[in-house]
Amino acid sequence: MKIKQSLDFPTIHANQERNLHLVLKLTAPFREPSPREPIALTVVLDRSGSMNGRPIHHARKACEQVIQNLRKDDHFSLVTFDNAADLIIPHGRIGDSNRQELLQRASNIQPRGCTNLTGGWMLGRDEIKKTPDGIPRRILLLTDGLLNRGITEPTQVLDILTQGFTQDGIRTSCLGFGDRYNEEILSDIANATHGNFYDVATEDNLPEIFNKELHGLLEISVQNIRAKVKTGKGAASWLTIDAIPRQALDDGTDQLSIGDLQSEEER
Repeated sequence: MKIKQSLDFPTIHANQERNLHLVLKLTAPFREPSPREPIALTVVLDRSGSMNGRPIHHARKACEQVIQNLRKDDHFSLVTFDNAADLIIPHGRIGDSNRQELLQRASNIQPRGCTNLTGGWMLGRDEIKKTPDGIPRRILLLTDGLLNRGITEPTQVLDILTQGFTQDGIRTSCLGFGDRYNEEILSDIANATHGNFYDVATEDNLPEIFNKELHGLLEISVQNIRAKVKTGKGAASWLTIDAIPRQALDDGTDQLSIGDLQSEEER
């Protein structure tokens, strides 16, 4: 892996306070395409009243396309949430189920109630954790992003979902539906858990989204990248621009969890 670093000011005069920006550019090596290996996906679908109309229609179609495109060795589950979370399809291999029955369960989802997004994600987390070790795990969160039940404080929500990545290797990709979703919280969730964020305006861009989600898990070139930061004597404080998970270590340094890079990806 190639690493380049750059500072916006190469020199800072003594006793002169100013902000300084450090950029690290990481480039992953090329990886030959590998045979399709099993993956695990859990769809966490918002069925709240604010999803009524086109948003719930597009969300159901998205869920159906996931079920249709998974292979027999892949693992899948479906969770919905409104005031509370409900398990619609328990986690297991697609090959162990009747695919038409799964599609029917997805198509029967109707909007109701409020939005307990965190509760829905936590039930999805509990299901996908049943995946055997060694299989990549990803939650697809389909929502309009309006949190109004359960844990709604954005910082707390982000902490819970970030722990899902750092402790259990669960990436969360967010699909925003409708015209009113909270882009900031969905984008922060995707960044913090090394997933992706998509604006789903129509059904037309769903195939491209799922192609990226299914194949992106298979083209990982470098895994579990971490950076340690030690604060120098001249630094008052520091922070990252985006929501990269950060952990204080016993040796006085801080560790940033950067995640995985796909073949020839730059970050």
